[in-house]
Amino acid sequence: MKIYELLLLIAGGTGAITGIVAFILKVVKTIRKIAAWFTNLDKRLDEIEKHTKKNWLQGLKLTIVNDDIPIEERLRAGEAYVANDGNGEIKAKYKLLQKEYAAHHQGVKT
Repeated sequence: MKIYELLLLIAGGTGAITGIVAFILKVVKTIRKIAAWFTNLDKRLDEIEKHTKKNWLQGLKLTIVNDDIPIEERLRAGEAYVANDGNGEIKAKYKLLQKEYAAHHQGVKT
């Protein structure tokens, strides 16, 4: 084998290795972009879940305090509200509704 054939063989091998390394780097860069996209998506989903729960709790609050809604439904809303760490004035209103409901049904017994 002559020297120029050896040099061509080495150059070809070097070119192939360079191409493989460039391909691997491109794949790694793409994987990093995908991972960042999923991380961002996870953060956005957490934010959406937080807002959804907040809106749901707000709906429960409105149900509990609305005198036009049947008391049974208001009690179910209060139960869900307290089970999800609802507290404060709304919890106190729920406890009052429980007492009213119990007092009403004790007087209605047949």
